Amino acid sequence: MPANKFERLREFLHFNDNNGNLPLSNLDRDRLFKIRPLLEKINENLAKIPLEQYLCIDEQICSTKSRNCMKRYNPNKPHKWGYKIQVLSGSSGFTYKIEPDPGKENILRRTKSWCSIK
Repeated sequence: MPANKFERLREFLHFNDNNGNLPLSNLDRDRLFKIRPLLEKINENLAKIPLEQYLCIDEQICSTKSRNCMKRYNPNKPHKWGYKIQVLSGSSGFTYKIEPDPGKENILRRTKSWCSIK
């Protein structure tokens, strides 16, 4: 697909209303706000599939060369840069649930409510 055609399609592809997004200064801001409805729909459809007997929670790296704050660096992997995704998968390798890692900033914000900083 030519780059111009892809950019044209991307211009009109939206999964969420940008007016509902919180400002950057808000601690409850979700980095995955724009694709959250898509992720919820994927997980909703995956939940309809019966689970296997043996399950594990694992992390996967989707390699990328894009510029994004959610990218992670892992020097021990063949593809060193990518998006970290937590997955619930079965012994056959089938994925039953996905949750992308939004990054260090959101983790700190989530744990901040669990501890008191004086």
